[in-house]
Amino acid sequence: MSKKETGYKTLAIRLADELHAQVVLVAQLEDSSLADVLLRSVEAYVAERRSNPALTQLAENLLGQIEEDARSRKQAVEALLAGGNKEATAAKRTTRKPAE
Repeated sequence: MSKKETGYKTLAIRLADELHAQVVLVAQLEDSSLADVLLRSVEAYVAERRSNPALTQLAENLLGQIEEDARSRKQAVEALLAGGNKEATAAKRTTRKPAE
C-alpha cells in the first residue's frame, strides 16, 4: 500500500475527445506528463483571475460575510455559555474595530 500524500486533492474532469487528444499531444511534445500540463494550466488560470479587480471585490465581499457570520456565531456561543445572562455575555465580550 502506498503512502497517501497530504495537501493535495485529486480531481476527475471530463474533456471532449478532441480536446483530450490535443492536450495529450501538447504534453508529449513538451516531454511532460498530462497531470503536469493540467496542473500548470490551472495554476495559470488562477494567477490570471487573481489579478482581476472584479474577482478581488467579490473575494473582499465574501471575507466580510465570513467575518460577520463568525461574529454572530461567537455571540450565540457566548449567550449559550452565559445561560442567557446578557449582562455576563456583554461583560466578557471584547470588540475590535475592523482594520481599514
